[in-house]
Amino acid sequence: MGVVRSLLRAGFAHAVRDVRRRGREREAAALGATCHASPAALVAACEIAIVLVVDAAQVDDVLFGRDRARRRRACPRASSMIASTVDPIT
Repeated sequence: MGVVRSLLRAGFAHAVRDVRRRGREREAAALGATCHASPAALVAACEIAIVLVVDAAQVDDVLFGRDRARRRRACPRASSMIASTVDPIT
């Protein structure tokens, strides 16, 4: 929630998807963020996605899993930033 609060405080429009804690989405929405049903839906609505997860498996799931964020046809201009301590993706 620290990143959400900081971005909203700085005046950035903010969208969220928490794949593990729906309560966090409700908390972010109460602060003014827009919630999306999947990583793909979020990235389709945004130009930049910041992925905050705990390990490389979660990065892989968010970017390339079933509801993946990296659908080039749906979001050709979107960029993703991984903000976690994980090995580089090759």
